[in-house]
Amino acid sequence: MAAILDISASVPEHKIRVFQEYVARFQEEVGMSQRVAVRRCTVALIKSLRARTATAKKNRPMKAFRKYTGDGPHYITPKSGVYQGVSLHRWTMDGYRKHEPHTFIYAAESKRDAWQRHGRIKRHGLAKRSWGWFMKALFKRSEGSDSGGRLRIDDRMVEGGIREVVTGSNPRIEVNIINKLDYISNALSDADLSAAVSAANDSLLWQLNKAIEEARKK
Repeated sequence: MAAILDISASVPEHKIRVFQEYVARFQEEVGMSQRVAVRRCTVALIKSLRARTATAKKNRPMKAFRKYTGDGPHYITPKSGVYQGVSLHRWTMDGYRKHEPHTFIYAAESKRDAWQRHGRIKRHGLAKRSWGWFMKALFKRSEGSDSGGRLRIDDRMVEGGIREVVTGSNPRIEVNIINKLDYISNALSDADLSAAVSAANDSLLWQLNKAIEEARKK
Protein backbone atom coordinates (compact mmCIF):
# COMPACT_ATOMS: atom_id res chain seq x y z
CA MET A 1 0.00 0.00 0.00
CA ALA A 2 1.23 3.51 -0.74
CA ALA A 3 1.99 5.53 2.33
CA ILE A 4 -0.24 8.44 3.21
CA LEU A 5 1.76 11.52 4.11
CA ASP A 6 0.08 14.87 4.68
CA ILE A 7 2.12 18.07 4.87
CA SER A 8 0.34 21.00 6.48
CA ALA A 9 2.42 23.98 5.41
CA SER A 10 2.54 26.82 2.91
CA VAL A 11 4.03 24.79 0.08
CA PRO A 12 2.74 24.54 -3.53
CA GLU A 13 0.57 21.47 -3.90
CA HIS A 14 2.53 20.05 -6.83
CA LYS A 15 5.73 19.97 -4.76
CA ILE A 16 3.99 18.05 -2.00
CA ARG A 17 2.53 15.67 -4.58
CA VAL A 18 6.00 14.97 -6.01
CA PHE A 19 7.33 14.38 -2.49
CA GLN A 20 4.54 11.90 -1.81
CA GLU A 21 5.21 10.12 -5.09
CA TYR A 22 8.76 9.40 -4.02
CA VAL A 23 7.45 7.51 -1.00
CA ALA A 24 5.54 5.21 -3.36
CA ARG A 25 8.42 4.95 -5.84
CA PHE A 26 10.90 3.80 -3.20
CA GLN A 27 8.46 1.05 -2.32
CA GLU A 28 7.59 0.01 -5.86
CA GLU A 29 10.91 0.49 -7.66
CA VAL A 30 13.39 -0.34 -4.89
CA GLY A 31 11.33 -2.72 -2.78
CA MET A 32 11.48 -0.75 0.46
CA SER A 33 8.91 -1.31 3.15
CA GLN A 34 6.43 1.47 3.71
CA ARG A 35 8.05 2.44 6.98
CA VAL A 36 11.56 2.63 5.53
CA ALA A 37 10.36 4.60 2.49
CA VAL A 38 8.56 7.15 4.66
CA ARG A 39 11.62 7.44 6.90
CA ARG A 40 13.93 7.95 3.91
CA CYS A 41 11.79 10.76 2.51
CA THR A 42 11.20 12.42 5.87
CA VAL A 43 14.91 12.47 6.67
CA ALA A 44 15.57 14.21 3.33
CA LEU A 45 12.93 16.82 4.15
CA ILE A 46 14.25 17.46 7.66
CA LYS A 47 17.79 17.92 6.35
CA SER A 48 16.53 20.45 3.81
CA LEU A 49 14.51 22.32 6.44
CA ARG A 50 17.53 22.52 8.72
CA ALA A 51 19.80 23.73 5.91
CA ARG A 52 17.44 26.59 5.04
CA THR A 53 16.60 27.72 8.57
CA ALA A 54 18.30 31.02 9.24
CA THR A 55 20.51 31.52 12.27
CA ALA A 56 20.12 34.88 13.98
CA LYS A 57 23.07 37.01 14.95
CA LYS A 58 24.51 36.25 18.37
CA ASN A 59 23.75 39.73 19.64
CA ARG A 60 20.63 41.81 19.38
CA PRO A 61 20.94 45.21 17.67
CA MET A 62 21.44 48.11 20.04
CA LYS A 63 18.15 49.64 18.86
CA ALA A 64 16.34 46.77 20.61
CA PHE A 65 17.12 48.46 23.94
CA ARG A 66 15.26 51.42 25.35
CA LYS A 67 14.68 53.04 28.71
CA TYR A 68 11.96 51.49 30.83
CA THR A 69 8.81 53.63 30.85
CA GLY A 70 6.36 51.31 32.60
CA ASP A 71 5.03 51.12 36.14
CA GLY A 72 7.29 50.92 39.15
CA PRO A 73 10.72 52.47 39.69
CA HIS A 74 12.60 53.60 36.63
CA TYR A 75 15.89 53.78 38.50
CA ILE A 76 17.79 51.30 40.67
CA THR A 77 20.70 52.05 42.98
CA PRO A 78 22.83 48.91 43.46
CA LYS A 79 23.96 48.18 47.01
CA SER A 80 27.08 46.35 45.88
CA GLY A 81 29.29 45.82 42.87
CA VAL A 82 30.93 48.22 40.45
CA TYR A 83 27.94 50.56 40.42
CA GLN A 84 27.32 50.57 44.17
CA GLY A 85 25.49 53.74 45.15
CA VAL A 86 25.06 54.89 41.54
CA SER A 87 21.54 55.62 40.30
CA LEU A 88 21.06 53.51 37.14
CA HIS A 89 18.15 53.53 34.73
CA ARG A 90 16.23 50.32 34.06
CA TRP A 91 16.14 49.10 30.45
CA THR A 92 13.86 46.97 28.32
CA MET A 93 14.84 44.83 25.37
CA ASP A 94 12.61 43.66 22.54
CA GLY A 95 11.79 40.02 23.23
CA TYR A 96 11.51 37.15 20.80
CA ARG A 97 7.98 38.35 20.33
CA LYS A 98 8.02 42.08 19.73
CA HIS A 99 4.76 42.63 21.56
CA GLU A 100 6.23 41.01 24.68
CA PRO A 101 9.41 42.97 25.48
CA HIS A 102 11.59 41.67 28.27
CA THR A 103 12.04 44.12 31.13
CA PHE A 104 15.37 43.81 32.87
CA ILE A 105 15.15 43.64 36.64
CA TYR A 106 18.63 45.15 36.67
CA ALA A 107 19.81 48.45 35.31
CA ALA A 108 22.64 49.83 33.21
CA GLU A 109 24.62 53.02 32.97
CA SER A 110 23.69 53.59 29.34
CA LYS A 111 22.09 51.91 26.34
CA ARG A 112 25.51 50.69 25.21
CA ASP A 113 26.19 49.32 28.67
CA ALA A 114 22.85 47.46 28.62
CA TRP A 115 23.58 46.11 25.14
CA GLN A 116 27.12 44.98 25.97
CA ARG A 117 26.11 43.19 29.17
CA HIS A 118 22.73 41.77 28.18
CA GLY A 119 22.46 41.82 24.38
CA ARG A 120 23.59 38.26 23.69
CA ILE A 121 20.83 36.03 22.38
CA LYS A 122 20.67 33.10 24.77
CA ARG A 123 18.72 30.91 22.32
CA HIS A 124 21.10 31.59 19.45
CA GLY A 125 20.94 28.78 16.89
CA LEU A 126 18.00 27.04 18.53
CA ALA A 127 15.74 27.14 15.45
CA LYS A 128 18.24 25.32 13.24
CA ARG A 129 19.05 22.80 15.97
CA SER A 130 15.38 22.09 16.60
CA TRP A 131 15.18 20.14 13.33
CA GLY A 132 17.95 17.86 14.55
CA TRP A 133 15.72 16.82 17.42
CA PHE A 134 13.41 15.09 14.94
CA MET A 135 16.30 13.19 13.41
CA LYS A 136 17.19 11.83 16.82
CA ALA A 137 13.75 11.33 18.31
CA LEU A 138 12.05 9.89 15.23
CA PHE A 139 14.83 7.96 13.59
CA LYS A 140 17.58 7.55 16.22
CA ARG A 141 20.14 9.21 13.98
CA SER A 142 23.30 10.87 15.23
CA GLU A 143 22.47 14.06 13.31
CA GLY A 144 19.73 14.72 15.84
CA SER A 145 22.06 15.12 18.77
CA ASP A 146 21.60 18.47 20.48
CA SER A 147 24.54 17.99 22.81
CA GLY A 148 27.08 20.73 23.30
CA GLY A 149 26.54 24.15 24.78
CA ARG A 150 23.71 25.06 27.07
CA LEU A 151 20.89 24.80 24.54
CA ARG A 152 18.50 21.92 25.04
CA ILE A 153 15.62 21.01 22.78
CA ASP A 154 12.54 19.70 24.59
CA ASP A 155 8.85 19.03 24.00
CA ARG A 156 7.96 22.65 24.70
CA MET A 157 9.65 23.52 21.41
CA VAL A 158 9.02 20.50 19.19
CA GLU A 159 6.64 17.60 18.90
CA GLY A 160 6.67 14.61 16.63
CA GLY A 161 6.42 10.90 16.14
CA ILE A 162 6.14 8.06 13.67
CA ARG A 163 3.50 5.38 13.95
CA GLU A 164 1.74 2.70 11.95
CA VAL A 165 -2.01 3.05 11.52
CA VAL A 166 -4.12 0.09 10.46
CA THR A 167 -7.65 0.81 9.21
CA GLY A 168 -9.12 -2.34 7.78
CA SER A 169 -6.91 -3.39 4.87
CA ASN A 170 -5.24 0.03 4.58
CA PRO A 171 -2.12 0.09 6.77
CA ARG A 172 -0.15 3.32 6.57
CA ILE A 173 2.69 5.14 8.25
CA GLU A 174 2.07 8.57 9.71
CA VAL A 175 4.78 11.08 10.61
CA ASN A 176 4.10 14.22 12.62
CA ILE A 177 6.68 17.02 12.68
CA ILE A 178 5.54 20.04 14.69
CA ASN A 179 7.95 22.89 15.37
CA LYS A 180 6.46 24.96 18.19
CA LEU A 181 9.14 27.67 18.42
CA ASP A 182 7.28 30.97 18.39
CA TYR A 183 9.75 32.51 15.92
CA ILE A 184 10.25 29.58 13.54
CA SER A 185 8.29 31.36 10.78
CA ASN A 186 10.84 34.18 10.92
CA ALA A 187 13.74 31.75 10.71
CA LEU A 188 12.10 29.74 7.92
CA SER A 189 9.91 31.78 5.59
CA ASP A 190 7.27 30.35 3.26
CA ALA A 191 9.69 30.79 0.36
CA ASP A 192 12.43 28.96 2.25
CA LEU A 193 10.00 26.21 3.19
CA SER A 194 8.97 25.75 -0.43
CA ALA A 195 12.64 25.70 -1.48
CA ALA A 196 13.34 23.08 1.20
CA VAL A 197 10.70 20.76 -0.24
CA SER A 198 12.15 21.25 -3.73
CA ALA A 199 15.63 20.44 -2.46
CA ALA A 200 14.32 17.35 -0.67
CA ASN A 201 12.68 16.20 -3.90
CA ASP A 202 15.96 16.68 -5.80
CA SER A 203 17.83 14.71 -3.16
CA LEU A 204 15.26 11.91 -3.24
CA LEU A 205 15.46 11.66 -7.04
CA TRP A 206 19.24 11.24 -6.79
CA GLN A 207 18.87 8.64 -4.03
CA LEU A 208 16.19 6.76 -5.98
CA ASN A 209 18.27 6.58 -9.16
CA LYS A 210 21.29 5.44 -7.17
CA ALA A 211 19.28 2.74 -5.40
CA ILE A 212 17.85 1.48 -8.72
CA GLU A 213 21.31 1.38 -10.28
CA GLU A 214 22.75 -0.53 -7.33
CA ALA A 215 19.85 -3.00 -7.45
CA ARG A 216 20.52 -3.71 -11.13
CA LYS A 217 24.16 -4.55 -10.40
CA LYS A 218 23.23 -7.25 -7.89
